Order: sequence, then C-alpha cells, then structure tokens
Amino acid sequence: MSDSKAFIFNIHRDGALQRTERLDQDVVKVGSHDKSHLFIDDPAVSRVHALIERTADGVVIMDLGSGRGTSVNGARVNKAPLRHKDRIQLGSTEIEFLTHEEKPKTVAAAEIVPDEVIYARRFLSKPAKTDGSVEIAILFRDFVMHEEIFQPPKTVTIGSSKEATYGIEHASAGELFELISVPEGGGEPLLQFAAGMEGEVYVDTQRMSLDEARSNGVAKPAGKAAAIALGKDTRARIVFGDVVVFIHRSTRPVVALPPAPGALRGVGYTVASFVLHAIFLMLVFLLPDDFGRMGLDGFDQQNRFVQLMMQDEEEEEEEPPPTDDDDEEPEASAGDEGQAGDERVEEEDRQMAVERTDPTQREIELADERVMERGALQVLNEMGPTSIFGDTASGMDDLMAIGQESGADLGAAFGSRGLAGAGVGVGGGGVAGRTAIGGGQFGVGGQAARQEGRRVARISEREQRQVAVTPGNPEVRGQLDREIIQRVIREHRREIRACYEAELQRNENLRGRVAIEFVIAPDGSVASAQVAESSLNSREVENCVTNRMRRWRFPEPRGGGIVRVTYPFDFTT
Repeated sequence: MSDSKAFIFNIHRDGALQRTERLDQDVVKVGSHDKSHLFIDDPAVSRVHALIERTADGVVIMDLGSGRGTSVNGARVNKAPLRHKDRIQLGSTEIEFLTHEEKPKTVAAAEIVPDEVIYARRFLSKPAKTDGSVEIAILFRDFVMHEEIFQPPKTVTIGSSKEATYGIEHASAGELFELISVPEGGGEPLLQFAAGMEGEVYVDTQRMSLDEARSNGVAKPAGKAAAIALGKDTRARIVFGDVVVFIHRSTRPVVALPPAPGALRGVGYTVASFVLHAIFLMLVFLLPDDFGRMGLDGFDQQNRFVQLMMQDEEEEEEEPPPTDDDDEEPEASAGDEGQAGDERVEEEDRQMAVERTDPTQREIELADERVMERGALQVLNEMGPTSIFGDTASGMDDLMAIGQESGADLGAAFGSRGLAGAGVGVGGGGVAGRTAIGGGQFGVGGQAARQEGRRVARISEREQRQVAVTPGNPEVRGQLDREIIQRVIREHRREIRACYEAELQRNENLRGRVAIEFVIAPDGSVASAQVAESSLNSREVENCVTNRMRRWRFPEPRGGGIVRVTYPFDFTT
C-alpha cells in the first residue's frame, strides 16, 4: 500500500510531542499492550483500548470497552468517523490523526533558520574547551526532541527496546545498540556505529563519512560495529531516517548560586547560637518538678493492661528426674537435728510410725450430723424422702433395680426398673439385648416410656454433621488473575458455608453443586451475580450466596474493563 494511504499519528503527552507513528494498514489496534499496532505507554490506557479501521465509507474509530473511554475532539464516543487532523484522547495521551502529510509553507530563507543547521554549527564546530562531558542532541524533522549532557560519560543505547536510553526505531539500530560505550579500565569513551548507518564524523579539522572512517582505519572494528575514540576534538552527526543525532565533547555549564539570604557569619552566628541555647535552658528550668507525673493515667492503665494481656505464658521449668548415677550424699537442711523414737528400745529392727488415736462413736456421729447439715446434703434432706428410681418409689426399688426379689444368683433375675440388663420400666426403658441405665423419669440410651400418664423423655447423643463447601475450578474471562479471584473467594467461604448450614436445618439431605456467574466492574465491585447452573435445587441457598457475593470487592482489573467469572461450589455433608 502506498504512503498516500498510510495513517499518521502524532502522539502528545503533557502538551509535548512524544513521537510520530506511520502505519500503512487498514486496521490499527490501539492500546498499552506491547503487541498493539499503536502502542501507548500510559497507565490510564487499557491494554486493548480502541480500534481504527478503514472502511468503504471512510475511517472510523471504535472503543473496545476501555476503562477510561475514548474521546474525539473532546466528545466521548463508542464509534465515530475520523477525519484529517482529528484529536483523539486516550487517558492522558492525545493523538493527532492525519491521513496525509502536509507540505510546509514556503518561507523565505532569511525568515527562518532550521534547528538542524543551528545544531550542526554548534556540535560540528571544533570546541574551544571541554571538561570531559559528552553532549547529545536528538532532532526529529528539524524539531529538537532531547538534549542531555553526561558527566562523567556513560553508556548510551538506542533501539526499539524499552531498555534503550533513547527509543530510536531503525533497521540499523535493531532492538538495542550501544551508541556510546565506556571502557571498563577507563579512558576515552567510544562512539560506535553499525553498517547501514549514515552520517559524518569530524576528527580535529578532518571531515569524513562513516563509511570513510571505517575504510581508512580511523574507526576500529568492534564486533559487528566500528568504534572511534570520542576525544575532545571528535564530533559526529548520525542519521536514522527522520531522526538526527549530534554528539560532541563539551563543558558542563556551572551555575553560581547566590549566598543564602540572611546567612549568618562570624559574630552573627555566635550571637544567634547563644540566644537559642539560652532559650532552651530557660524552658528546661521553668518546667515544674512534677512534670514527669503529668500523664494520662487512664491511658497508662490501659497500656499496662494490654501489655499484661500480650505477655507470653512462662513455661514452667521441669526438674530433671533423678538418676541412679548420682552417688553424692544429699545436703542436710540448715538447723538443729531433731530426734524421734524411744531411746530405751534396742536399736535393732527399729521402725518409724505415727501414733493414732481412734475417735469415739459419739465423735463419729457428731461429724456425720455436721456434714448432713451443710451444702448439697442439707438441700436434699430438706426435700423429704425421694428415690432415684422415680417419683413412685417403693421400698423394693433398690432390689428391683438390680434384679427381682428372688433369683439363683445375685443380679441374675430380670429387673423391671432401673439397672436391669433387660426388660422394660420407667427410667430403664431397655429392651431385650440392650442395657439401660435408669434415673428418675429419664433414660440414657433407652426408648421413651410412660409413667402414670406422663411422657418420659429420651436423652440421646446428637449426631455431628461434617459440612463441606468446596470451590471448583473457575472460568475467568477478563484481565484479572485466577489466583487473585480464588484468594478473595477463600476469604468469604464462611459466608457461603453459613448459607448452606442454615438451610440444612430444614433439609438434612440437601447437597449438590451450584455454579455462580458474576461480573467484576472496573472498580473491583461485583456488578451482578446470578446462578448459571445448579443441582442443589434450593432457591434459598442460591439467593443467599448471590446476595452475599454482590457485596464483595475484588482488586481492580488491569487496564480497566470488566471481568466475567463462572465459579462452581460443591455442597456436601
């Protein structure tokens, strides 16, 4: 396709022209993705922001669901025609759209001097003096794009890579090319140029092209390139299409700073220092004696309480167990030694004992009366005669609880109440083959019975359920990592479990899978949530989960836009 049909984009940032792109294709993808046809390095621009297309009716621009939107000539659009010199706003970047290059107006030579001529005179003239600095100027179509002085000199690279010092896209420069290199051992920096580069180099008063410098030996081979020492009398002009680079040695400008206003010197400094020290000492002596006690006692008490609560529990040191290897005699305790026993008894087979005095029968009865008049026994005595075998206790309850009134062996006969191994009765409630332990009107482990028209309750251990809510593999469509979404889901899994457990109280056989489809807005909030698929068949659980999801918040998607997620959950017990 000829250049007459090429699109031309002048990219401006903060009011300054950053670069010009020429694309000769019918469809141009614009965005911050490095694979975009028109790459925009702007954090406010989405990865795939907009599309510019040439159609039979003309050129149109379409917004591709970007976060910040697309504006043409100040008006926000989703799809609009593009004309010559239209202004496109993407984030903080403004793009001037041109369908053809405009011929510059004819101006008399006396009216204007091109910048390239001015810089050529300045850079290619022999410098009067230099302090070792290296100065570089970059011009694009006679516009000064950049000018910089390096002191001390440093390595300067060009190319299409983002790591390049200056982004100059040219076939001879490739992705990354060292234009100026600094030897590791010191010395003059080297100016390097590769085959295919055009320009000229000056050494003292001698002028030669880059090819001539290579052929006559002024430039030495350096791998696939050629290098020439960038001495104080060396200047160069290298051309990369519309970009011209000027390089020479110069002097870094020195800016003389005026003395700080009101600077104190000599006696003035001494007087000011004395006054400040005197003021400080006066403040110290004017402080009250109890200044240290002027505190917020309430806050101090709270702080001490917090410190006590945060102290780690001290582990008690366990004494090492005695070993049989210790042959040392234990040390005697301090003080006089005592005596025990009867000295009149012969010393053979002597034993120690404590003399005991047996209480009288009256003392035992008094002790029993004091015990019965205190604590729980006192309460039980005040309740009157009762039986642990039921309200209708009889004199034979204790015997019938163990067995019936007669039998070959103790406890062998079947009991009708209480602790019998088989049979039925109040409290026992046992059936043949099961042991029941009775107590009043309640039985543990037995079935409910009735006594005199009143229902006897059953006490049984409640079954413990193991409730599990297991997230499945989500399906994510958008610029948000799957791991980030899974992390947020894990943080809120207790809410989903609470929805399931609440419904389990009504339907203990409830189980199945529910897939929730929700949309994450550009600000990270959940714009919508609905059930995509469900085998749980419980509208209560499904509504509870979707309502809770709408209150969740995720990190903002990269580059704006929305993210669609389908997330399955398995509910089991």
